[in-house]
Amino acid sequence: MLLENPMVSFTIDTGIPDENGENTRLYDIAIIDGKKIWVDGSGKLLHLFDLHGNFHQSLTVPCAGSYLRMYKERVVFRDFKEKALKKISEDDSVVTMFTTGDWTPYGITVSASGDLLVCLWYIAENINGDIVVTDFQKNK
Repeated sequence: MLLENPMVSFTIDTGIPDENGENTRLYDIAIIDGKKIWVDGSGKLLHLFDLHGNFHQSLTVPCAGSYLRMYKERVVFRDFKEKALKKISEDDSVVTMFTTGDWTPYGITVSASGDLLVCLWYIAENINGDIVVTDFQKNK
């Protein structure tokens, strides 16, 4: 059901952009157990907040704009420099799940059936369960 008048339930000051005007883009968030969120900005830090806006910790990742997704109760993100998908482990360390060989992972999502989908640029699943991708270099 769509709301005719959307409303804001709460806001969290993530510190993006920072006081120096850097780290100016908020890329993504991943909600953990409905209680905490990892926030990914245009820098190489992920920030963990609770839903009351309290900051808990930061975690350094190899690449900015990592595109966070929840997969099997873990936060998963792409590392395009190392051509890998990584996850945040239970002890909040970064662990490589797998590398993608010669191609660079860009889009990641999790399908309704629970499969992890990775593509070269952008990927999504529509309401019918169809996997939708774009062909970035189609006109070249």
